[in-house]
Amino acid sequence: MPPSTRRKAAPPPLGEARQSQVLQLYGPGAMVDLPDYSLLIGGLDFWNNKGCDLIHEPRLLQLVRQATGMARVDLRTPPKEVDPLKNVSGSIKAFRFPEWSVAQKVSERVAFGIPCRARPLVHFNDGCIADWRTYQDDEGKYPVVPVRFVMACAHGHLSDIRWRDFCFRQFGCKNSERLYLLEAGTGNDFTQIYVQSEGGTTRKLADALVTEMSPLGLCQGQTPWLGRNARDPDKCKTDGEPTQNRLLVRSATNAYFTETLTVISLPEEANSLAKRVTELKDDLALIEAQADVAAALKFNPRLKSAFTGVDPELLWQSIEAQRGGITGQAAQPKDEELALLIGPMDGVS
Repeated sequence: MPPSTRRKAAPPPLGEARQSQVLQLYGPGAMVDLPDYSLLIGGLDFWNNKGCDLIHEPRLLQLVRQATGMARVDLRTPPKEVDPLKNVSGSIKAFRFPEWSVAQKVSERVAFGIPCRARPLVHFNDGCIADWRTYQDDEGKYPVVPVRFVMACAHGHLSDIRWRDFCFRQFGCKNSERLYLLEAGTGNDFTQIYVQSEGGTTRKLADALVTEMSPLGLCQGQTPWLGRNARDPDKCKTDGEPTQNRLLVRSATNAYFTETLTVISLPEEANSLAKRVTELKDDLALIEAQADVAAALKFNPRLKSAFTGVDPELLWQSIEAQRGGITGQAAQPKDEELALLIGPMDGVS
């Protein structure tokens, strides 16, 4: 029997989000808690662009080019459902993060003479973990939940805490003893939370807050939203010195902030030339200099019809702007918006 040519059905999504949530809360690098998982929203390279509509807004496009330093940029809406009957829709890939979890097997251990609730602290690569959901030992199976603590630097790099290094105070630690997360209280009081090895080596989580001790090590420039082993090629430095990692609670309000650029969408008449240039960019592709504009308008009926009466110099400037060739400062959006709404106001910014 020949092999089947039927396409495999795509796995169902783990969750859904509104487009406004993607812009504000669930952008690239955001940590998201779902009922069974904790995820890290992937970078734009991992977004399926089905249902992503092109946005025509030249002033915003120019601001984005200046902010990113990239000449070729497309503005698109977040992915959306295209055809629910055919199960065709855009999607956003997310990565499991953090990779360390706490098994819901509670026992009692003692830290510095204080009795504590203890739960195994396990990595997803440990042999006792199945499908990121279950911890198994000789006494049975137990669900796992993502550990609440990760580390980040002031420049936005993010990674798991190297728990073995932290517990044994040794970077690159090879000790393979079972680790436990101990809690003497019920809240986020770091002085009552400890990491302890099977053999009894114990360290307060509060030590991670003492940056003078460099307890979490130096930032390695990790960017896990671009892939598990992704990192910036340049060393992470602050004021010329290597940057130290800091403790971060995943659910903290300061864990993620969006960086947004906004403009008011002006009436179509204000940007009609730019819109026509965008729509006919394929016909304009052969124009390489301002001197080519006149000939292109003469011999291309589509261009002649669209740009009759347009000054060639102005048209060339619009073509360069669409291609990202103009590198000067963009006009302040507020100036243009106020000029259109209430008339010219020189000097307003």
